[in-house]
Amino acid sequence: GQSFVTEGALVGQGDTNTMATIQQIDKVYVDVKQSVSEYERLQAALQSGELSANSDKTVRITNSHGQPYNVTAKMLFEDINVDPETGDVTFRIEVNNTERKLLPGMYVRVNIDRASIPQA
Repeated sequence: GQSFVTEGALVGQGDTNTMATIQQIDKVYVDVKQSVSEYERLQAALQSGELSANSDKTVRITNSHGQPYNVTAKMLFEDINVDPETGDVTFRIEVNNTERKLLPGMYVRVNIDRASIPQA
């Protein structure tokens, strides 16, 4: 991580200055936003039987060009609140990032297989 104190500088117990920032990125979290209208459309399709819920909810992460990252990811939760400013629902994805392909602040695309068309 980044160091904020130079070598040889005097630091003390009551010093409130940050000495360093440590970032662990073996696991990263991706927050995905979905509009309430899309969320409601999916819920209605599930309730009507037009779609069936997928229990495993496979998650795929790709870069902005659609190329997949070779990482494993899973959906941790879907928020129970709607952001009043944006009208979005948030989903949190946990990504096993042991190869450190994803860095904090990067933009990615997320595909969550939450539902499928039932067999006819």
